[in-house]
Amino acid sequence: MSIRKYGRYWALYDNAGELVCICLYKKEAAEVLRRLQLPAPPVSPTPTRHKPRTREPQMPERQQRCCLSGSTSIAKDTACQQRSRTPSCRVT
Repeated sequence: MSIRKYGRYWALYDNAGELVCICLYKKEAAEVLRRLQLPAPPVSPTPTRHKPRTREPQMPERQQRCCLSGSTSIAKDTACQQRSRTPSCRVT
């Protein structure tokens, strides 16, 4: 990475020659360069005041028997969905 004059400002370029940022002062550009070259700090889990959310167990849905196909499934059968809830389908 390098710092070069950019008009009346200072520019910070990466190794590929792409512009990273423009700064008003050379000291600012040097500080940005220093911070970009530092290794990333390890992220530690921070304690929170809130208790963690957990999923509540879901109650099983009622099984439905389709009169068209005779199958039993948790969700409505495709044929029943296409017929828009025919009255002959029953819930077991």
